[in-house]
Amino acid sequence: MKIELQELNLTVSSIEGPILKSPLTISIERGESVRVTGANGCGKSTLLRVLSGFHKDYTGEYFVDGQSARTLSPMLIRQAGLIYLPQHSFLFTSLSVKEFLQLLRGRCTVQTAVSRLRDVLNRINRRSKLLAQSGGIQQLLGLLSIVAQPASFYLLDEPFRHLDFHVQEEVTNLLKVVFANSNHGLILVDHQNVLRDGFCWDKTIHL
Repeated sequence: MKIELQELNLTVSSIEGPILKSPLTISIERGESVRVTGANGCGKSTLLRVLSGFHKDYTGEYFVDGQSARTLSPMLIRQAGLIYLPQHSFLFTSLSVKEFLQLLRGRCTVQTAVSRLRDVLNRINRRSKLLAQSGGIQQLLGLLSIVAQPASFYLLDEPFRHLDFHVQEEVTNLLKVVFANSNHGLILVDHQNVLRDGFCWDKTIHL
């Protein structure tokens, strides 16, 4: 799988004109790890929303394996192999832990993340609602449930939000295992720079 951006510039409905200082052109191959950096409000999260298919307000071109993403819904982009963790990540807080497990059954095959996800869920009452869990637990479950699913590219927007230092360190080690020497591609927005050091980045997009 290959992602290509050609002269891409982002816009949002509340702002006139482009977000990016200069149009973005880059090619990202499956298995590459890419770090997205830049000041607050420069378009990092919007870029990931474009890649996931949820934001169509841009100029230039975005191709997924040679096909224009303008013609692809978020579901089709997911089916093509791109899976997205938004900044406000947990979308199923009305579910119980048991219902959440049923939703994930059969979808999770990346064993390193699956094992950690089971460890976390085993410490939670299966009848309790995810909404009743702390922000840190919700964020961790959201992150683990995304990384546990097979994909060509993982688009992670601020995955370390609400996680304390020790959990951040544990998740960092897990991501190193999942993405080291594998065919899994990673595109990460991380304003806390948790993965700045000790992680092998193939490319950096500075917005």
